[in-house]
Amino acid sequence: MTTNNYSSINDESKVPQEISNSADDIDDLEKTIRKLSSKNTSLSIAIEKILGVPTNLDIAEKILQHNKCSDFEKNNNLVFLNNIEQKALTYCKENFKFNIDDFANYSLPSIYLEECIATGEKPGTYLLHRFTEDIYSKLFSDFINNPESYTPFKAADSSFQQSELDRLNRNLKTIAELYLYKAISISAYHR
Repeated sequence: MTTNNYSSINDESKVPQEISNSADDIDDLEKTIRKLSSKNTSLSIAIEKILGVPTNLDIAEKILQHNKCSDFEKNNNLVFLNNIEQKALTYCKENFKFNIDDFANYSLPSIYLEECIATGEKPGTYLLHRFTEDIYSKLFSDFINNPESYTPFKAADSSFQQSELDRLNRNLKTIAELYLYKAISISAYHR
């Protein structure tokens, strides 16, 4: 991800603003987004599957040593990971805040014009992508910088022994961040 431009860049007001947006650009972008989000093609399904990698089983194998677990532990691994996956999707959905007024006032310094030209994107589309990227960067940064963010992701089933809860939660930070990153990727694809 690029530098977080959502907050501010030092002396940004002194740099000529060449990438900006107008009400017409915003309307055009909203129409395009609605049109694209209504498509449910095999290509979009394939992209979602790619963004879904690594799978729960891959994560269980690599992080929870699934192949060395008993059948009981294997079942717990998959239930635990599925639970974290759902919580990450919910967290992303609840905390992604796209404010149209903030976007209308968002601009980038002229140094980004070169990248915009190189990508061949329209300046309005490029600006929308950078603005959305900044929102997702802030969402992820806010999550990892707040130790309390991980608490809802912990395994806490009262029917488990403490040793099983400890085993599942041992790599909680890594697992929660991985699932949040996957949720952000899928959410960004749909935007």
